[in-house]
Amino acid sequence: METEEDLTILSKSELVEAYRRVKESRDKVFSVVSHDLRSPFSGLLGLSEMLVSDAARMTAEELQEYLSAMNDSLKNTYALLENLFEWGQIEREKYVRTLEQIPLQIIIDELLELLEVQRSEKDVTVLRLFDRDQLIETNSRMVEFVLKNFISNAIKFSESGSRLEIGCSDDGKEVYVRDFGVGIKSENIEKLFSMTASWRSQGTNGEGGTGLGLLAANRYAESFGGKIRVESAPGEGSTFTLILQEDPV
Repeated sequence: METEEDLTILSKSELVEAYRRVKESRDKVFSVVSHDLRSPFSGLLGLSEMLVSDAARMTAEELQEYLSAMNDSLKNTYALLENLFEWGQIEREKYVRTLEQIPLQIIIDELLELLEVQRSEKDVTVLRLFDRDQLIETNSRMVEFVLKNFISNAIKFSESGSRLEIGCSDDGKEVYVRDFGVGIKSENIEKLFSMTASWRSQGTNGEGGTGLGLLAANRYAESFGGKIRVESAPGEGSTFTLILQEDPV
């Protein structure tokens, strides 16, 4: 039988755990803002200053090169800001916790359209290994955020001309994205979802990243009673699976 003292101890334990989680979250965000957000802005400032002072003497090819570099940096920075915003929403639970029956085909169509530029730059072929009428019961915002991270990372770590597969279990409870790229060592898989351990890897075209997107995706999935499973091996590619839950917790 629980005593009042037991309940007090439990309450204190929960408070300590909540404080630890908030501190880890704050430290992670500060790290991202201080390094990953500051660095691209420094590069953008340097490029813009060079254009202001030397644009008149540059050839069309040189101008195009500088503008392309600025565009790439801006896209990466915007993606980071999106992840930071979503992270904040998740940590403060500022989202609607509803479930609905959603056609998986529509979600994938929208995400691939959004990621078309990234996909076409590497000429990656996307295979859809699920029925066109496949339904999944989930929260639309959560599943879109998680699968966007899966697909974007799959392209990022794929070689040019490669392929990736998007599939779903027959019962609609698991959705996966499989690539055949560089893969991940087993000791680094756990670090993907760790607030304290840091592990980063460049994409096949030198693309950078903070890992914040996957961290946020994992928190998002957990908030709806789901989880993310990762299967990978160096040189063989990776499979990221979103395991759904019928009811939010």
